[in-house]
Amino acid sequence: MLLLKKGWHLFKANAYYIYLVVAILLTGTALYVLLEPRLGLHREGRETITQLFYLYLVVALINYGYFWFYKRKHRKKQRAEDAANEG
Repeated sequence: MLLLKKGWHLFKANAYYIYLVVAILLTGTALYVLLEPRLGLHREGRETITQLFYLYLVVALINYGYFWFYKRKHRKKQRAEDAANEG
């Protein structure tokens, strides 16, 4: 039970990394859509693919932002805890 609690605590403390994983996957998918010649991203009549490409990019940027925000928040919390432990 102690191992499960410790594992859950580690997962909760580092759960913000899921934002990074999702952002990397969406960026890769957007690059695939951009570079795949058969999809014809900006061809006439392909508005759906173009909208999907931009949606992937926007959601990826939002996820990068969330990751950056929570990483900074975690770092500040860690520094405050370290300062409290030292002083």
